[in-house]
Amino acid sequence: MKNELNEQTVIFEENFEVNSPTAEKWEFSDRDGNNKNWYWNNSKSTKKQIELKGFSGNACISISSDVLHRNDKSKEIDNLLISPPINLPSSGRLFLSFQIGAYSEDLPKEHYAVYILLADKIFKEDETPVFEETLTSNEVNAAAVRNIDITDYTGKEIKVYFRHFKSKQYAIILDNVKITQQ
Repeated sequence: MKNELNEQTVIFEENFEVNSPTAEKWEFSDRDGNNKNWYWNNSKSTKKQIELKGFSGNACISISSDVLHRNDKSKEIDNLLISPPINLPSSGRLFLSFQIGAYSEDLPKEHYAVYILLADKIFKEDETPVFEETLTSNEVNAAAVRNIDITDYTGKEIKVYFRHFKSKQYAIILDNVKITQQ
C-alpha cells in the first residue's frame, strides 16, 4: 500500500559530479578577498579523503585556513556558494537537505549559514539565515545530513546561499544538495 504522506518529488538536486547538469552553474564569492573560497573538488587525493568521511564522489569544499595563518584572526573567512535559480512548486511542503562536514579532525568547528533569497535579489549580509550552526567533532568522520523546511518559499524562484564564515579552522565539505516536495 502506498503511503502518500511519504511521497517525495525531487525539485532540485546537486551532487557536484561531472555529469551534473547544474554543477558548473553555481557561483563562488570570496567576500573577504583572501583568495580562499569554495571550490568544486574533483581531485583524486581529496576525493579519497572525503569519501572516508561518508561523502561520495565530488563535493564542494570551502577553505577557512591554512597551517601558516591559522592563528591570524584578521584572516577569518567569508565565502559564499550560490545555487543557480530554482523554481519552486506552488503547493506542498518543501525541504532543503544537504550533507555537511568538517575536513579536519583537529579543527572541526567550522561555522556556516544557509540563506534562501529570491532569485532576483543580491546577498547583502543583513538577511536572516534559514539555518546556521557551528560544526562539532561529531561532523568530522561522518557526513551529517541536514533537513530544513523551506515551505515559506513555495511558488517562488529562489537561490540557495551557503555562507562559510566566522571560521578559522581548516575547511568545510558540502555535498548532495536537494530540494524535495512532499
